[in-house]
Amino acid sequence: MNFYGTENLFNDEVNLINHLKLENVGLIGYSMGTLIAFNLLHKHPSYFSKAVLIATGDGLIGKPPHILSNMLPGLAKLFSFETFPSHLPSHIAAYWDFIHQLGLDKKSMIAFSQGDYPSLTAKEAHEIKTPTLIISGEKDLLLGRGQKVAETLANSKYLEIKEANHFTLATKKEPHLATIEFLLKD
Repeated sequence: MNFYGTENLFNDEVNLINHLKLENVGLIGYSMGTLIAFNLLHKHPSYFSKAVLIATGDGLIGKPPHILSNMLPGLAKLFSFETFPSHLPSHIAAYWDFIHQLGLDKKSMIAFSQGDYPSLTAKEAHEIKTPTLIISGEKDLLLGRGQKVAETLANSKYLEIKEANHFTLATKKEPHLATIEFLLKD
């Protein structure tokens, strides 16, 4: 049994929120976490006051080419390489670098990438009323840009960070400041 996948991971989040008796939670998702957050916003909207989805793309609503369920089998294979996969495009090989630099467990990452992570439909996304900020990197070749997701949501803003890719987005000040401002603004 795989303990990963959207349903298992968002059930963990819901159980934690209930256990801690939290209300009006500000939700932040980065990269893969945006898919979990997106599903939480759809299935449990009453828990969340606002959301920020960072380093995400239009694959959240099934828009090619960055549909996560299509990409995951390749990630499982990538994580199984013993040495840096220099034969792959640098934006793909960056994931291998990422797990090794952080010291993540390779077997866990392979299991993670074998979970079930279905996209929401545009209709399901439009049902999300929680104020949401979508932040994408202009040069994100992994999950792409999220402008169509933002346009689909009923109550959202879109911010695209110039020159940022999937990994450098986390190092830029602009997404951090925009997140704080969005979450604290009434």
